[in-house]
Amino acid sequence: MSDQNIETDLTPEDAEKAVEALEKAVIDGEDVTVTQLTEARERLSWAKLRRQGAERKAETQKARDAELLRGKTKREVADLFNSGGFFDPVDAYDEAVAALERLGQVIESNKALLNVASTEFSRGGVPARSNWGEGTEPEHFDRANFAVMAQGNETMSITVDGVQYGQEHEGLWVRAAVQAVAQSRGGLPLPYGSNLQEIVRGDLPATLRVALSERVAR
Repeated sequence: MSDQNIETDLTPEDAEKAVEALEKAVIDGEDVTVTQLTEARERLSWAKLRRQGAERKAETQKARDAELLRGKTKREVADLFNSGGFFDPVDAYDEAVAALERLGQVIESNKALLNVASTEFSRGGVPARSNWGEGTEPEHFDRANFAVMAQGNETMSITVDGVQYGQEHEGLWVRAAVQAVAQSRGGLPLPYGSNLQEIVRGDLPATLRVALSERVAR
């Protein structure tokens, strides 16, 4: 092994032991020259400096690697959002509101249609039936075509060609839609311990309840 390899492999611990051994030899009266002791101490200083340089180099490389990793991580996280993985909840909210508004509009439109049909039946002499009291069927009453009227002349339902169309309540249908979403999403917990399903809990519109039962039965 060459002197260069010896110097390269020299550790501060080994160099310090060599210095201590020479110092002890001097104290014990052994034949140790000043040059030998000086060189040993210089090797110790060199070994310490070399280790310090290696440690500093390792720290620099570690810091460089950490910086590269941070940059890579930031780019990868940015890609999660920039590649279409993030959906703006405001857009989804607008779509949900539009869908609920559409539901409400359907109910109100149907209600208006029932009123038009009831008016047309009345104008055409098609007898209606009231939803209160016993009463007997009026003359010319047609069980396949008639309106059911509530007190205050409100149309409750229309039967046309044997098919009944009942008046619905917009709020009940919108609530039922929100309730269905909350139920499918585990109740949709809200802050402070409550959940949306409990808040909007209520009976379903009869028409919807029948339709859902038939859907399950299929």
